[in-house]
Amino acid sequence: MPNELKRRPHRTSVSSEALPRERKSIDILSSKRIASLSPASGYMSALMESTADVIWSVDLDLRLLAFNRAAKQTFSASFGTIPVGGMRPEHLFPYGLAANWSSLYNFALSQGPLRTEYSFAAGRILELVLNPIVMNKKVTGVSVFGRDITERRTTERALLETKRKYREIIDGAKEGMFEITLDGQPLFVNLALARMLGYATPEELRTAMQDSAECLWADAITRDTFMSMLNEHGSVHRFECQFQRKDASVLWVSLSCRRRFAADGKTLIHEGFLEDITELKQAEAAAGNSEAHFQTLFQTSLDAISISRLSDGRIFDANEAFLDLTGFSREEVIGGSSTDLGIWANPHEPQKILDELCENSSCRELEVKVRKRNGRISSALVSVSMIVVEGNPHLLSVFRDVSEIKQATAMIRSLAFHDPLTQPPNRRLLMERLLGARAATGKNRALLFLDLDHFKFTNDSIGHAAGDLMLKEIGRRLAESSRGAGTVARIGGDEFILLLENLDGRPEYAAGQANSLAENIVKKSSGSFQLPGNESPVSFSVGIAVFGDELKSPETAIRQAEIAMLKAKEQGRGTIRFFSPELQTAVNARARMEQDLRQAIKANQLTLYYQPQVQNGLLIGAEALVRWNHPQHGFLPPGEFIPLAEETGLIVSLGDWVLQSACTQIAAWERDKGVRDIPVAVNISSKELREPDFVGRVLACIESTGVNPASLKLELTESSVAGDIEEVIVKMTALKAHGVQFSLEDFGTGYSSLAGLKRLPLDQLKIDRSFVQGILDDAASSATAQAILFMGNNMNLSVIAEGVEAPEHRDTLTTLGCQSFQGYLFSPPLPAEEFESMWMDRV
Repeated sequence: MPNELKRRPHRTSVSSEALPRERKSIDILSSKRIASLSPASGYMSALMESTADVIWSVDLDLRLLAFNRAAKQTFSASFGTIPVGGMRPEHLFPYGLAANWSSLYNFALSQGPLRTEYSFAAGRILELVLNPIVMNKKVTGVSVFGRDITERRTTERALLETKRKYREIIDGAKEGMFEITLDGQPLFVNLALARMLGYATPEELRTAMQDSAECLWADAITRDTFMSMLNEHGSVHRFECQFQRKDASVLWVSLSCRRRFAADGKTLIHEGFLEDITELKQAEAAAGNSEAHFQTLFQTSLDAISISRLSDGRIFDANEAFLDLTGFSREEVIGGSSTDLGIWANPHEPQKILDELCENSSCRELEVKVRKRNGRISSALVSVSMIVVEGNPHLLSVFRDVSEIKQATAMIRSLAFHDPLTQPPNRRLLMERLLGARAATGKNRALLFLDLDHFKFTNDSIGHAAGDLMLKEIGRRLAESSRGAGTVARIGGDEFILLLENLDGRPEYAAGQANSLAENIVKKSSGSFQLPGNESPVSFSVGIAVFGDELKSPETAIRQAEIAMLKAKEQGRGTIRFFSPELQTAVNARARMEQDLRQAIKANQLTLYYQPQVQNGLLIGAEALVRWNHPQHGFLPPGEFIPLAEETGLIVSLGDWVLQSACTQIAAWERDKGVRDIPVAVNISSKELREPDFVGRVLACIESTGVNPASLKLELTESSVAGDIEEVIVKMTALKAHGVQFSLEDFGTGYSSLAGLKRLPLDQLKIDRSFVQGILDDAASSATAQAILFMGNNMNLSVIAEGVEAPEHRDTLTTLGCQSFQGYLFSPPLPAEEFESMWMDRV
């Protein structure tokens, strides 16, 4: 194995097409083997099976010894009955994938632990750690631990992309910055680096580096030493060396560099920065030659300097600037420690400095908060290095007060990016945020263009000074009413813009969200404006443009929103209009549908259908599904109005109606048919579950209808238990104590993990219809269904498959061990009367 493997991550790609499909999975750690293991081994097995990290091991012949379920699910493996002793890695992984890893196994066996990265199907990335297995002082195999770091790598690439967009800002930095390929070809250098090295522009420096990658180094030995350290560790911090300028003169630099992937996630590059420390080196040399000269520099420095013993932190000496910075007298400082004096506003900062010293042997310009003797806190940059005084190690700490600089910077930024009259962000900051942010995957954004109606007439009648006061008040109202919703900016005169982020991925739904926010903001920001002896009404005309990542430029979105605003003014002012006629139609229809739904809940236009849940042909339960008998559109399925109810908050009152109706029907069946062991499932939304009085409402419904609590099963989704799981557990436990049952549907499609699942007081898991539909030709769906069945059995939970529409679905699920089903293969959802006549005698 070449040494290069230790330095560079081993990467390959494997298509999920290559994974075997028509095999049944087995568990390497069978129940008999687990029973024979020691308690410690049992704990280890449980740990392997509950962790999200992938784990497997091979023997000296590279035969597969064991693996956990995370490994099997990660690589979508499924296989038939194979003798344990005869399993090869290709039984878990496709043959090509297993063969690619043989070199990694051999390296770990011969040279010890190895850490690398591995790219596999669908762009996922694993960070692998291979360790030799040693038993009785002999190497018997290799264990492998893998962790999915895809999201971390994605975040790194996103940050790099953002960095590229702000190179103009980076060029204003005083440090020289660079990105180069592994063979020394420059990808990026900033203006500071070019000027530091005597070049007029970054382009001129890049050209010089392209001609000779080693042109910057003052000598080859230093270059080779640095590259050796970089290749071994992947990064080097504060490496002090000499570089050569264009005119052949030499300067001292502090060089920090690390190896990382470029924005494409594939190309390895070096990136880092240089700081010119020539003056510091000259000062150090002068100080080394003359103690008197050192004392002069020490005492006359404008920076605050202290020298303290490393052993106990006691201050040995301090200059006048340090006394001015801290407010203490020399008598109070000498012999005391910075901790005793209480100069650290953040008590963790001294340890942070020590950690930096231990790692890099020096600490440069770390921003800290310094507390003065009078309690006032200042911002400072501290640099700390190790020196020897009278034969003992000491710390030389240099503090530079940057409080005024930070205040000035904040003021400059505020003036540059905020409207001086109304204070909201100005057009420049809005354009920056439009350029710097992209809609999240599958999400939309919207611009709201708000124009004050009749402001010119109002301004002329009340005077410009009063008009300015009105604009200030309008800006305050808009900022307050839109807090948390988006960015408000004043782009000139009486025109304001609100940027909304992360709206629904469907344009018509995103338009509905934007319209609701616009109505709320306009309502809160409108109203009369009071002036002495005068009262002026305030109203807005609003234009909305909805867009996703297809936006070509910020100007395009602003222009579209402005056109829509002009339409609003043409149609009577004080109205809201969309740039897209289609979206305007959809928003109008949505508004009508929302009003109809409110009326439907009050006018008893809703009804419940019941879909049977069966086992061996017998009825074991049912799910209550709401239908809307719309006066114009007829019967509407839940998909037509449940999302609207979720967005508008009507889902809470709708859920109350469904729960009350279902409990009334269950009680009737219990009373008239004597059926008491057939639970009926009612879907509960996340908004219902988060209501503070959710438990009380459910119990009140049970009491008013007289239903047996054990006959009520509440179905939760993965998203409904996400977030504050502790609150969910408390509410579920309270209802569980009264006999109410719980089912988790859509399990495996989003949030749930084994650790979270084990804490929920559940009775049932549902195999989602998406897995059922793909179970015949998708190995991942089959493996997921089998995993849910395995977890349910091991946790004493019943498992039911929904969306079973074909005999082949039922037969495949039966083979995997599933016994309970729900779907059109058995029956569609039925009105209560038909359900009763067709299924109540099949209990």
